[in-house]
Amino acid sequence: MISNARLKALIALKQKKNRQKEGKFLVEGDNLIASALENGFDPEEIFYSVDYGKNNIDSLIGNRPTKKVFISSPQMRKLSDVSTPPGIAALMPTFKYTLDDFATSSKLLYMDQVSDPGNAGTLIRNGCAFGFDAVIFGQGSCELYNPKLLRSTAGYIFQIKALENISYEKLSALKQQGFKLISGDSNARLSIEDQKCPEKAVLVLGNEPRGVSEEAKNLVDLALRIPLSSKVDSLNVAAAGAILMYWARNARLAR
Repeated sequence: MISNARLKALIALKQKKNRQKEGKFLVEGDNLIASALENGFDPEEIFYSVDYGKNNIDSLIGNRPTKKVFISSPQMRKLSDVSTPPGIAALMPTFKYTLDDFATSSKLLYMDQVSDPGNAGTLIRNGCAFGFDAVIFGQGSCELYNPKLLRSTAGYIFQIKALENISYEKLSALKQQGFKLISGDSNARLSIEDQKCPEKAVLVLGNEPRGVSEEAKNLVDLALRIPLSSKVDSLNVAAAGAILMYWARNARLAR
């Protein structure tokens, strides 16, 4: 069991400002924690209740020296972000990547003011599926450690590099490293059917319903549209992102 003061400090991590201040975040459930462990991310502590069980946590952690802390079911309910807690949560340090880590990468995803955590999480999952090296959250996008976002990644957040609060100035600096910036734009003259993806590319995706911001448009080297039926005006950002990432991957594989 943990003290009330310790529980209060952990509960405080439900708020973005406290996650940023402490440089820590909580993840819940087998899938997220197992993915973290399998990809070399070591939790500072793992909290579990009787609802999860000691045998299950021993199986999950294996021989790792991760600190395990038993807490009561009422404490877990207070700690949890969901109405039916899975009975296990891990305290993780925030990611420490910088843009310099991506200098040798070939495909990056930049989220331009994508504020919906569900869409952002799905885009992270798509990025893993289509071989992207990293996802970058621009200023004005949702927080990387938002609990809903983490859940919607289904654990893939730990399989791809990710960082947040990247300004347009820093986005522009990627061009000096040889990257071409490509945006999805339903009004673009050129279609993805007409173009090949550059070897080093940053795919810029905007939010709904405004699309890519004017600031980002001014930096983009190439704007492309996805051919759609005349019955459909546009796709949501997660669906459009999946198509554009598939296009980027296939263009690379076809070389």
